[in-house]
Amino acid sequence: MGKRKKATKPAPKAKAPKLDTCFDCILCEHEQCVDAVLLRSQKVGSVECRVCHVRHEMTITALDEPIDVYSNWVDEMVKVNGGEE
Repeated sequence: MGKRKKATKPAPKAKAPKLDTCFDCILCEHEQCVDAVLLRSQKVGSVECRVCHVRHEMTITALDEPIDVYSNWVDEMVKVNGGEE
């Protein structure tokens, strides 16, 4: 006669961390004041600072996240201001 098998429960899956949608403003240097919004139906992503009201928009793809829009804004600001030194 065979032994009974133990009923083991599967290990719980770890939840994926959520990505931020609020970032620090590089112009007015306030923390957590830049909101990133993705309008996937219109394929537009935008970031706007709640303090200095600077705004940046870009076209997005299905793979883009809020951090991508923020990074694009930072890259554009560096390009306009003469690059990094």
